[in-house]
Amino acid sequence: MKKNIFGLTKKRRCMVRLQEIINFLRPIDAGYELIRLGNPDGDGGYLVPDDLDGISHCFSPGVDKMADFEKDMIKRGIACYLADGTVDAPPVQDEMINFTQKNLGSEDTSPKETELSSSPPTMRLDTWMKESPYTGDLILQMDIEGHEYEVLNSVQNEILRKFRIIVIELHGMGDLVRRKRRSKDRIIYEVLRKLSTDFSVVHVHPNSVAAIKLWENYEIPGLLEITFLRKDRIHNPKPIKKLPHPLDRPNMPGHPEISLDKFL
Repeated sequence: MKKNIFGLTKKRRCMVRLQEIINFLRPIDAGYELIRLGNPDGDGGYLVPDDLDGISHCFSPGVDKMADFEKDMIKRGIACYLADGTVDAPPVQDEMINFTQKNLGSEDTSPKETELSSSPPTMRLDTWMKESPYTGDLILQMDIEGHEYEVLNSVQNEILRKFRIIVIELHGMGDLVRRKRRSKDRIIYEVLRKLSTDFSVVHVHPNSVAAIKLWENYEIPGLLEITFLRKDRIHNPKPIKKLPHPLDRPNMPGHPEISLDKFL
């Protein structure tokens, strides 16, 4: 027999929370055209509102082999702070780029060495920001392979409000509907509820590399690229009725775009 708490079975409570998560992620038209920054044709490109004037710096944890997004930031006069403890240097060198060889995490730690492995040091988002001079509004672009939840859950809202735009790749979304890992819905729910206090979702794009997970009447992409805009920047919000956006692109050749019709 399924455990029943306050009249709700565990399965029912999971479904309720899943629907609330979907509601958090439902995008709106915030009154700005969306522009594509980064890779114009695939992975590493993201849609953001054309509201970049006055943004002084981009914080971009998680360094890959390409830095097209950061290059587009620099073209617009936006300096970039990059961080990654798993690489020696960023893939692009520029006087407007500052690199820290640490991973982002929920606490500040030192390197850990054992005979079999080593783990790079970590730093909190707010620690990184305190050590990085900036003025004005900021943009956060974060793809850190599932660590985004602990990072965002560990910082206060007043820190997050310093960012006008937040672009995040949310990992592990398929775990929401996998029985053995469904408990992850709580941390995802808490993080999205926290963000929804001061931000609204203005774009959602499923990473086409990850498979869709099916559960009941729900279709959940395994990876989601989400763009948030701070609520004080929003003008005349309207619901978005069609996705993908014309500027969206599949993340990899041979992996077509994923429909989000039911999501809307």
